Amino acid sequence: MKHTFDFKTNLKGLTQKGISNILGVETPVWTEYIEDASRMEEMMFPRVIAVANTAWGGEFENYKDFLGSINPILEMLKNKGIKIMDKSRWSYSRLSMPKGWLKFVFGKYTFDYIKSAMK
Repeated sequence: MKHTFDFKTNLKGLTQKGISNILGVETPVWTEYIEDASRMEEMMFPRVIAVANTAWGGEFENYKDFLGSINPILEMLKNKGIKIMDKSRWSYSRLSMPKGWLKFVFGKYTFDYIKSAMK
């Protein structure tokens, strides 16, 4: 979450003309590695809120202030039935990503299926 919050849209080396050509930001979600729609929601929220903060001019420059401000938004989303990632998982280790991917792949596909797909 902090990594997403800290992303700056003014990329190093971008000229003023290049900056003027930016129409907005996006939050891609690579769903081929996500088990189902419920997990996708959990992966998106609250990260998409941090992206919106950056895209709309960064009202909150301080991560701590940002975290203190989003509780009403999170409650609104929960009331709408949107699954929010548990706060204990907002600061995950990037080293855990391959473990999760392997669990997904080998939980869904057998070795025989993978071997046949590689032929």
